[in-house]
Amino acid sequence: MLYEHFMDKDRLRALLTFADGRGISLGLSVDGYDYYLNPEQVEAFDRIRWGESRRSFRDGWELMNMPVRTLAYIGGPEQVKVLEEHFPDFKFPMFSGKMGADVVEQESSKAKGLLRLCGYYGIDIKDTIAFGDSMNDYEILCEAGIGIAMGNSIDELKAVADYVTDDIDKDGIWKACRHFRLI
Repeated sequence: MLYEHFMDKDRLRALLTFADGRGISLGLSVDGYDYYLNPEQVEAFDRIRWGESRRSFRDGWELMNMPVRTLAYIGGPEQVKVLEEHFPDFKFPMFSGKMGADVVEQESSKAKGLLRLCGYYGIDIKDTIAFGDSMNDYEILCEAGIGIAMGNSIDELKAVADYVTDDIDKDGIWKACRHFRLI
């Protein structure tokens, strides 16, 4: 392991308190359990996406006793704006389907992880390739030597990508690797 970071417990408590009081679903899934505040909202969005919800919910407040790296917000973009206004120490990059977002402390990103890997292995960042389909990939697509957005990505991600490939479920990664003569 090169690096590990856990959310600050004071920040986490403030975020959970705010979300719980406003009916906002925040949490994470780990080891077969789903630790979410306001799980009824998660179930409703699951039914919209997949036609059912098969989650095994636990009390979302148990997160305070767990090592939390990131969280997930389940809901539409309107509540993300509320969270962003009240919690500038966090980022809330929307998922590609705009039915949720990652919840990450400002100082964390996939791009910083890529930079750590490059430093460890002695690789120049310009010699890297990153793929992405959601806004949590925005920074890494900008930082990598070549940033590739999946066809199913949201437009904001496609705009910063060096190349846009096909959808993930239409062999987009394979097609991009062929395009760049990696395979």
